Amino acid sequence: MGTEGGGVLQGSLSLSRPIAPVVNGHASLERTYSCPIVARFPPHRGHTLDVHSSPFERNVFASGGIDREVKVYSLLQLEPVLTIQLPEAATRVRWSPSQPVLLAALQGDGRLGFYDLRRTTAPVAEFVLRDEGGAGTSLEYCAHSPDLLFVGRGPGNTQVWQLGSKLVAAGEVNQSDFIRDMASGTFASK
Repeated sequence: MGTEGGGVLQGSLSLSRPIAPVVNGHASLERTYSCPIVARFPPHRGHTLDVHSSPFERNVFASGGIDREVKVYSLLQLEPVLTIQLPEAATRVRWSPSQPVLLAALQGDGRLGFYDLRRTTAPVAEFVLRDEGGAGTSLEYCAHSPDLLFVGRGPGNTQVWQLGSKLVAAGEVNQSDFIRDMASGTFASK
């Protein structure tokens, strides 16, 4: 989960630890609260706006922040395994449901970039949302048709994008190896 202060946290309600509240400087035994936080990762500088788990590897997730960065993490490493610099804040990040190394990032200025994690210097495709309707506020792939991408823009305004084959085709075997290396903590960014 992401926080307004930039925190990137892993939580689990089943593994939560009891916390005694402090009342007037003393621990109170009347009520016990649970802390669902089980791990902390290096934060963004400013608000963390979105966090999304990889559908291909359970230990890999990405976060986007107001600091113009998309960070890719492995639960097995404390530091991000990869950081992508963007021109604007990353308001939403989503993993492709068909390609393990493709990440979509919606930016505050209305740009929608698709990043191949093997080549992070520039997006493999980039689109600009039309001006009317405001900045993008949500991003989601269609569960039944991965060539459709929904972009929410302000109250009651949603755009549906049909993606080309380059962004939809099933990933190659080496993509699975790449994301597996990220998950295991053996990935080293170049």
